[in-house]
Amino acid sequence: MNEKLEKRRIVRNSILLYARMLLTTFIGLYASRALLKGLGFEDYGLYNVVGGLVMLISFVKQSLGNATWRYITVSLGKGDTHEVNRVFNVALQLHGLFCVLLVVVAESIGLWFLYHKMNIPLGKELDTLIVYQLSTVVIVLTILSSPYISLILAHERMDAFAYITIFESVGKLISAIALFWLTAHHLTLYAVFILLVQVCVNLLYWFYCFRHFKESRLRMVKAPAMMKEMTGFAGFTLLPGLGFACCDQGLNILLNMFFGPTVNAARGISMQVRHLLSRFTESFLQAVSPQITKSYASGNYNYMYELVSKTAKYCYFIMLLMVVPLVLGMPVVLSFWLGEYPEYSVEFCCFVLAIGLMETIAHPFLVGAAANGRIRRYYSITGVLLVAVVPSAYLFLKLHYPPITIYVVHFCFSVVILAVRVVIGAQLFGYKMRMLYDDVLVPTVRVSIPVVGMACACYLLVDLSQPLIAVSSMIVSALAISLVVLALGLNGVERHFLKVKLHDSFDKLSHKNG
Repeated sequence: MNEKLEKRRIVRNSILLYARMLLTTFIGLYASRALLKGLGFEDYGLYNVVGGLVMLISFVKQSLGNATWRYITVSLGKGDTHEVNRVFNVALQLHGLFCVLLVVVAESIGLWFLYHKMNIPLGKELDTLIVYQLSTVVIVLTILSSPYISLILAHERMDAFAYITIFESVGKLISAIALFWLTAHHLTLYAVFILLVQVCVNLLYWFYCFRHFKESRLRMVKAPAMMKEMTGFAGFTLLPGLGFACCDQGLNILLNMFFGPTVNAARGISMQVRHLLSRFTESFLQAVSPQITKSYASGNYNYMYELVSKTAKYCYFIMLLMVVPLVLGMPVVLSFWLGEYPEYSVEFCCFVLAIGLMETIAHPFLVGAAANGRIRRYYSITGVLLVAVVPSAYLFLKLHYPPITIYVVHFCFSVVILAVRVVIGAQLFGYKMRMLYDDVLVPTVRVSIPVVGMACACYLLVDLSQPLIAVSSMIVSALAISLVVLALGLNGVERHFLKVKLHDSFDKLSHKNG
């Protein structure tokens, strides 16, 4: 493997994905504002919780997607094109079987839960049922596109992935804006628009893969051993998949059961904030993850360990640079972004960002553990902890604690889950504890202590309710964090590399202007 060439590919793909991320983030911000105004707090919350119920039923989707991406990437790393085609077709068969199972569960258990357990406002019963059915179709289409997305990402065609996701974001924005020209049935019609967008997105993925990858040719593959192996791998990730679904959607359903759809609107806003912010690190992870897996498959472990260390550290610093200023100015940010926003939105958003910041460190270790394949113990422990969040939160809500309690519970579990993911994940692919301590923990802790202290002092001493003061504090905190990361988070080699790159960029700019 030509490491220099691979690093250039990572940089190129990172730039493409960050450009895509910036554009889709801008589109997503405006779309969220338009959707909240077009639907209103109650319908916005109802749409989030009904869609969340379908997502909870389809938690296996993420497990199958991870298994597909892993097996395709490993096969590409070995240079076996025929094997890639076999993996792709077996994965497509598995996804199709799961879609059948999903529809059966959604039309039986899911409908029973919708009618008997959900808190649905009077007069919204028919709209809720239609949204539920259309959301089920959207999830089925999303599942069927997963093998095609895995093939694109494994080939590192990030430009195609970027263009299609931008098209999807624009489609959702148009759907939200269209609500302003409608006089009735906003909730139902928005669900119809989203279905049409998903149909178009699926067609684009299918057409691109068919045109560019001969591995995507459909054929009937009888490979019971491979199907059993992929199902077993997906089964290992089933429990954490359920855990993620419970944390994201199960907690949303609990809020609906105890407090109603308006609180779900606040939850939806907080998850939107987290989703938009996580794109910054996800873009980098999507560019690096194929290299981590391929390095393991080719036996280049030292390069893999370097990628894991730097990815964990850099993603944390990027997220920290965004989370702290946002937490300080959250009321002002929400007011500017949404105008009016539901109660609890500020508190929910701050907790969601704190949880997302911790999870950032664990992602590259998860990729490394998945490349190894021996992940039963790893996923079992993290899965049990994630699933335990929902019943723990339910007990507190049953005791009449306020809505914010579910985030406190989730945060406490996230601290434990982070330690488990990093330590056990590192052990699975031979990553040394000394390397973890020196290259990841020491730099992140050394940066976090002064940054958290500065944020607490700002929160206690400055009146952040004033828009001008809040914006100034956000800018100053971002600059201060950048300096702290530069001084305490990067080593001498990394600082020298950054200095050279900045110097070269300024030279090119000056020559161009000259």
